[in-house]
Amino acid sequence: MRTVPRNPAERAQTARRDGPNGYNDLEPDLRRFARMASDDPDRGSLRDRLICECLPLVRNISRRYLTATHPAEDLEQAATLGLIKALDRYDPDAATGGPLGYLVPSVRGEILRYLRDHSWALRVPRDLKELGVSINKATVVLSQRLGRAPRPSELAEELDADTSEVVEALGALESYRAASLDMPGPDGELTLGERLGDDDP
Repeated sequence: MRTVPRNPAERAQTARRDGPNGYNDLEPDLRRFARMASDDPDRGSLRDRLICECLPLVRNISRRYLTATHPAEDLEQAATLGLIKALDRYDPDAATGGPLGYLVPSVRGEILRYLRDHSWALRVPRDLKELGVSINKATVVLSQRLGRAPRPSELAEELDADTSEVVEALGALESYRAASLDMPGPDGELTLGERLGDDDP
């Protein structure tokens, strides 16, 4: 799959779907699809058409999450999976905000799950992954507030977590490709490893 439409047909489809109301015309077909029996002979063709009509949405959302370590094709595949899941469980009575209000969260959620599950070199428990992300943010905030790198105990206090959990999450961060301790921080100078203070005495 491609992130940027390269042929006239794709460009025309993307232009037609731009804007907050670009998918409202699909709502009648979405409702009809949701009410079809699983063995309806027309269900498969309608499903395929809805997927094709929503591909500009897939490309647009996945493009926002491009990184050097995650190819565009992989992100689009994850986004397409989110789209298919959303279509298959579409509930017209529960959906609010039009087709986009229902489809976008599912597509974005599947991309975030992909990034969470594929950005770690080792299998790390989800709670440690989430704490590691919070530590990255808190490290920057505390470094500015304290004028120095925060200690693990200070990070724990800032995040309302146990110091032992913070220390464990810091160890898990070493397996996180997207936030390697050797990669430059937001200022382009200090790495995350250099921002971290010494261990508590």
